[in-house]
Amino acid sequence: MKFPEFPDISQKNTINDTIIDLMNSIIKEEEALSQLLTAEAKKIEAFIGKKKDFPTAPTNLEILSFSHSINQVVETILMKEWLLYRKIELTLQLDNKLFKENS
Repeated sequence: MKFPEFPDISQKNTINDTIIDLMNSIIKEEEALSQLLTAEAKKIEAFIGKKKDFPTAPTNLEILSFSHSINQVVETILMKEWLLYRKIELTLQLDNKLFKENS
C-alpha cells in the first residue's frame, strides 16, 4: 500500500485549485471504498465457497457472526458514502457561488 501524496501547501492556491483538490480527494476516497467492498466480496466468497458449499462447515452461530461482521462493514461504507455525497454537494455549491460572483 502506498502513502498518499500531499500537495505543497506553501504556495497559495486559487479557489478553483481548492475545488479541484476537494474533488480529487472524493475520487480517492471512492477508490478506497471500492477496494474495501471488493475485499468484503472476496471474504464472502471464501466463506461461502465458490460452489456455495461452505467448505469450512461453519456452525449457525459462526454464520450469524460472519453476517453481522459483513453488515457492520457495509453500514460503515454506506455512512461514508453519505458523507462523500454531502462533500460533493457542498463543493458544487461553492463552485456555483463562485461562478455567479464572477458572472
